Amino acid sequence: MWYQRPATGHAARALGFLICVCAMSCVHADNLDARKQYQRALVDLRAGRIEQFRSAQRQLTDYPLYPYLEFEDLQRQLRRATPQQIQSFIDRNSTTPLAERLRQTWLSELARRGEWQHFLDFYTQTDDAQLQCLYLRALLHTGADAKAMAQVAPLWTVATSQPKACDPLFDQWIADENLTVGIVWQRLTLALQARQWQLARYLIGLLNPELKPQAELLYQVYRDPQLITQLRRFRSDDTLTRETVALGIRRLANTDPQAAATAWATYQRALTFSADEARVVAQDLTIGAARHGTIDLQVDLSPTADGRHVLVFEALLLAAIGAEAWPAVVDLVNRIDEAERSKPRWQYWLGRALRALSSPSEDDAVARDAPWTALAAERQYYGFLAAEGLGITPALNDRSTAPDEATLAALRALPAFIRLEELYAVGDLTNARRELNVLAPQLDADVHGAAAYQLAQIGWIYQSIMAANAADLRDALALRFPNPFLQPFRRASHATGVPLSFLYAVARQESAFALVARSPAGALGLMQLMPATAAATARARGDKPPSTADLYQAEINITVGSQHLADLLKRYDGNRVLVAAAYNAGPHRADRWLHERDAHPADIWIETIPFFETRNYVMNVLAFSYVYGQRLDRPTPFLTTQER
Repeated sequence: MWYQRPATGHAARALGFLICVCAMSCVHADNLDARKQYQRALVDLRAGRIEQFRSAQRQLTDYPLYPYLEFEDLQRQLRRATPQQIQSFIDRNSTTPLAERLRQTWLSELARRGEWQHFLDFYTQTDDAQLQCLYLRALLHTGADAKAMAQVAPLWTVATSQPKACDPLFDQWIADENLTVGIVWQRLTLALQARQWQLARYLIGLLNPELKPQAELLYQVYRDPQLITQLRRFRSDDTLTRETVALGIRRLANTDPQAAATAWATYQRALTFSADEARVVAQDLTIGAARHGTIDLQVDLSPTADGRHVLVFEALLLAAIGAEAWPAVVDLVNRIDEAERSKPRWQYWLGRALRALSSPSEDDAVARDAPWTALAAERQYYGFLAAEGLGITPALNDRSTAPDEATLAALRALPAFIRLEELYAVGDLTNARRELNVLAPQLDADVHGAAAYQLAQIGWIYQSIMAANAADLRDALALRFPNPFLQPFRRASHATGVPLSFLYAVARQESAFALVARSPAGALGLMQLMPATAAATARARGDKPPSTADLYQAEINITVGSQHLADLLKRYDGNRVLVAAAYNAGPHRADRWLHERDAHPADIWIETIPFFETRNYVMNVLAFSYVYGQRLDRPTPFLTTQER
């Protein structure tokens, strides 16, 4: 048994010539006076001190961020701006993100003014739903009714509510009798799938009295799939009833696959489903049964156009892995198509099964270990597992090489990159990121790679890592696994006993060293700490709970994050697998998974974690921890004896 449940239930290597030790330490000192003057000018403008702003603006005409002063000035007086002023700015700054940003705010202003022809003059294709609706309204106001009405249906048929600017357009479209039962039903299905219950109720209200009962039934089945077992309520052999039945069976298969299968057998005799409809339902029944431990080896795994055969295969294989049914694992992997079978994940489990089914003395060890031997040459989670299983050193494949100076010089000479560096230097990360997003698709592979190095040089570690990934510099470990904030991390490791490599691995996975990272759930900073967790961790040590601003400070975030990890390591007897799972999903879930599931070796326990996000999180943290251990000259096994 790889983990014993708690009684309570509950000197570094240089990482590359361009990597900075601290996120803001490598900004060039050029233009310091201009930067200060630029920042003061923005403060003056926003405070309404226009005379002071104009004075500074006149002195900054040659400064790379001068267009940003113009942009802010135009935004401030947009209601008094003329089309000529806006067009002039867009033309002069067409290669910057500012042009499109100004265009979009100007379009909203033109719509507010009711200047619809000017709106059409400035409009360009966009993914912004509000501007799309305003564009179609502009067509209506300028007499192009048919052209406008022909484009409304895709805007209306979405899973969520659209902006209020769309309401007049939709009202006209509906008044002109363009809304059909099929379109309403399609949107109702989308809304239910997105759990947009209020929108779904509204859509039901749009249907005629004859169809409302069927829509109500669809709504109820989506909220409570168990209703599908009340067979008498679904007797009509029509399209809407069959659609409701199929959806209900598929949803019920997740929670009660046996009841779903029994009901489905009856419905197949009573209603006329197409072959495609029946196949999709059968696939979901197989998936649901597999998630409840039933492995159907007779299922058809031949490739399908929609790729859903892979979902069936994955569910069955995970069930076989969880049951340690190794013959089934071999059978399933050998039956899936080559493109899927060759993936590292399945090659690892094929090798694992072949080893489990053979004895150590067998002569065909080379063939048996072939999947693992190939994997062990790769630097990734399954490669590290395979290498340790074979008793060999996991591969790092480090190819960190510097771009040539000519390529770097060409990059640094690009106006967009000059603006980016200046924006980063003045702390405007939002606009710096916008510049990078516009610039990156225009760069060839070599220059894109140079950008990753140069971003590291100025200290923007997060974007350096992202750029290295985008440039496919997978083996440039100096870029992909840097060690910023080294002294705070060292102090935290020394104070808490949490291995330095593990601290770095968690921070790398959580934020990629973005100081001001904030997750949708509200986790903050380098170690992505929830404020409540940070407060509880601090109070347990008699410290004042950190504020939100505190958690954006590297030293504080690393300190509290390392303390929280130390608490988890104590809770789980030093088992980093469980610590990583608990850090991501919460200790309550890690405890539940630990107690509800049979004891398994670590690789099986990780592979069968119910949450996709947590499963990948644990895998990444373990792999990153191994890489950092090697690069920081503190090597450790990929998995300790206790963790295995």
